[in-house]
Amino acid sequence: MTNKRDWEFSSLKKNGGQSTNENNPIHLENCPRGGNRCIDQRSEINKSIKSSHELFQDRQYNHSIDELKAAFHKTLDLQDSPCNQCANLFRHRILESMEQVNQELRKMTTGLFGSRRYKPSYQYAVLVMEELKQLNK
Repeated sequence: MTNKRDWEFSSLKKNGGQSTNENNPIHLENCPRGGNRCIDQRSEINKSIKSSHELFQDRQYNHSIDELKAAFHKTLDLQDSPCNQCANLFRHRILESMEQVNQELRKMTTGLFGSRRYKPSYQYAVLVMEELKQLNK
């Protein structure tokens, strides 16, 4: 069984350089309220995640990280008891994306072909990841 991720962060553009704007990174599959209470927040979260992905591909790493951070903070608005479970899933998805950003930046700063110019972005990504994990507790 293959685990295909449509929203992996990578400096390489997929689909021949085409953007994946037609797909949303977060979908509701089973919501007791039909997804009606979080339409606006979910839309904003999806926009932030897509924007983050595009910024990462354009090598604007700090802005990409800021968009993921903003998306995470938008999930904190969903604190109603039936929405809490979905919000936790959204936060988990955003943390996965943040982890991918960390891994990509770590690869770019270490090894034989590593560059020091990406080190500040990597350090910022690590700092934001720790901050988001603390907020998620």
